[in-house]
Amino acid sequence: MKYKLVVFIPLLYLFYVLFSGCTSSYQTSQYDRRTENEFEAIQGAWYPLTAELAGRVFPEDVRKSIKLVIKDDTYTVTTGENVDEGILKINPAANPKEMDIIGTNGPNKNKTFLAIYEQSGDIMRICYDLSGVNRPKEFVTKEGTLLFLVTYKFHRN
Repeated sequence: MKYKLVVFIPLLYLFYVLFSGCTSSYQTSQYDRRTENEFEAIQGAWYPLTAELAGRVFPEDVRKSIKLVIKDDTYTVTTGENVDEGILKINPAANPKEMDIIGTNGPNKNKTFLAIYEQSGDIMRICYDLSGVNRPKEFVTKEGTLLFLVTYKFHRN
């Protein structure tokens, strides 16, 4: 009986280790697939329908000059002649969904902005904290903050 127990415990441990690794791998691959699917849904050119900064309507002439292009995990924002480029990181499992915007070229180079977003069909809303300090908790802006809320419409070529 003692011999069987000595063999059984290491086998039990081996199965535990193997099973734990598979579960963790499975959970990681599920997250990766969700992130990949989410990135696919937001690929392309987006134009702002509405924009609000610190509780005030963003100037229409500036809003109309903005174009956001998402390609893979990168973004390019063009505002008139100015171009800003960087990397996007998203967390579609969060509620609300989270987005980190990391500038690599242009006026926001080496800056990180925390945001939340939601996307349904051809409409995407992003609420950014332009101070780079906190992630917004809801899709609203308030006077005295640097919260920037934009509702984008997808543009089909």
